[in-house]
Amino acid sequence: MSEPPLWQRAVVGAQSRATPILRAAVDRQEVAAGFGLLQTLRGIVVRTTEAPSRRLLHLFNLPAGSDVNRMLVQIASLERELREMAKRIEDQQRDGTLKEPFS
Repeated sequence: MSEPPLWQRAVVGAQSRATPILRAAVDRQEVAAGFGLLQTLRGIVVRTTEAPSRRLLHLFNLPAGSDVNRMLVQIASLERELREMAKRIEDQQRDGTLKEPFS
């Protein structure tokens, strides 16, 4: 059997040396608290910058991220309704109960 390529041996070697160090760091309570603090700070930064950036975008008549998300939800809802209506029409055509409009 042939030996693995050099890059693969390098990656496996680096991983075997780094894994115990990283595992010991991640298992520490201080690291978990630090990650929690970073997540909290990230939330604060997002909340404090979101409103001014939204106002600035709206000033130039551009959609903000929240506007785009709201539109995506509405589009998904309309697609769901359209699929339901198409299924009802197919069912009525199959049953012969479909009424032709304006007849």
